[in-house]
Amino acid sequence: MSAPVWDDRFLDGLRSVGDPEVTLALIEEFIGGERPHAESDRLLVTVLFTDIVDSTAQATRLGDRRWGDLLKSYYTMVTRQVDRYRGRFISSTGDGTLSTFDGPTRAVECAVSIRNGAHSLGT
Repeated sequence: MSAPVWDDRFLDGLRSVGDPEVTLALIEEFIGGERPHAESDRLLVTVLFTDIVDSTAQATRLGDRRWGDLLKSYYTMVTRQVDRYRGRFISSTGDGTLSTFDGPTRAVECAVSIRNGAHSLGT
């Protein structure tokens, strides 16, 4: 018997099997006994956006100074809650905020706490 010929036809055959990365990993696992671990830089995050309902009417009713003080208290409360639930505060946009979390449970729990905090502030 003659040895198999390892030429471009063999490699073309491997390429036609499917994903070349998967094929290569299977070969490496067969030869080396273990599959190489590929690291991924993908993240799945949950985005939380808050907004003060009817803020324009509230700002008009309170006046600029009191509205500014209320917003400052609101942002302080929001950032504390985001930190408490291990989120990341991204930005504030007028009367809204944007934060991210590593999963929906923390984001929802944070949203409930923010809603409760906003009610206690009078917003």
